[in-house]
Amino acid sequence: MTELADDVRRFIHGEETSVLPDRGFRRVTIEVLEAKHEILVAVGVEPPEDEVAQIAAYRDETRDLESEAAAAEGAVVTASSEHLRFAVAATVVAVAIAISGLSVMM
Repeated sequence: MTELADDVRRFIHGEETSVLPDRGFRRVTIEVLEAKHEILVAVGVEPPEDEVAQIAAYRDETRDLESEAAAAEGAVVTASSEHLRFAVAATVVAVAIAISGLSVMM
């Protein structure tokens, strides 16, 4: 087995892992926890409360990040429209300079 597969096996059995937390696989960890909980519920065993709290905290953090991303997306749209306006203005100025240069040469 690979080191990652060993870590997933250890994680499922509640043992300490070496790779998963260090590599930033938080989403993978949460997905594995959710799958573990589905299996535990299917066989009639209550999932550990600390894991349920960990999943809830991850979901709350994800929701907060999504709302921040939506706000940042609005700022990007505003900045993009301002950029377009200034780009058109710069193009018009460049064309005006070119035309005035041509008129001086004639």
